[in-house]
Amino acid sequence: MSNCVVRDTLYFPFILILAHLVIFSSIPIPTAIGTSSLTPYNNPSLGFSLEYPSNWQKDESDPTAPTFLSPYGGAEDRVQEVITITTEVLPTTDYSLGSYTEAALDQIEPFEDFALVSSSSTTLAGLSAHMVVYTFTDEYIPLQNLQVWTVINGTAYIITYGGTPEEFDSSLPALQSVLDSFRLITAGSPPVTSLT
Repeated sequence: MSNCVVRDTLYFPFILILAHLVIFSSIPIPTAIGTSSLTPYNNPSLGFSLEYPSNWQKDESDPTAPTFLSPYGGAEDRVQEVITITTEVLPTTDYSLGSYTEAALDQIEPFEDFALVSSSSTTLAGLSAHMVVYTFTDEYIPLQNLQVWTVINGTAYIITYGGTPEEFDSSLPALQSVLDSFRLITAGSPPVTSLT
């Protein structure tokens, strides 16, 4: 549902993340031993680059939402942790981070058993951004998401990390490597940390 605007209603790309958590929860992926190096990822069509742990699986089956899946943690790992990057074209080029944050919170609050853990200002790619952490239930599975988004020139860039609350902290270092390396790019140019 990302990249859609209808009658000034934003279709925040959360449902997409839910689909990945459910679809990929039963696919076994071998676990790498030891620490992982980082693999560069560039997506000029969506306007960003980043680095992700090389032991995570890249999934580009949806070209509008590249996804990175944690190594399978064994039989007791009910849901693999997922990092998804989405973009959303906004109603106007001057759409503010504050307006987007308000719309985003309105989209996630109706989730079943929704509980906002935290909501705070941060930075992403050198730009002002917002971060939320929340829990909810999907098909009887308790889940936890951390989302960071920024808005620039009429486009929102959203990084979503999700998993079960019990395993949520285990992949935070992987998420941190993605957040630290995330850069906005323009076609045919090197990564930049801000656009004017």
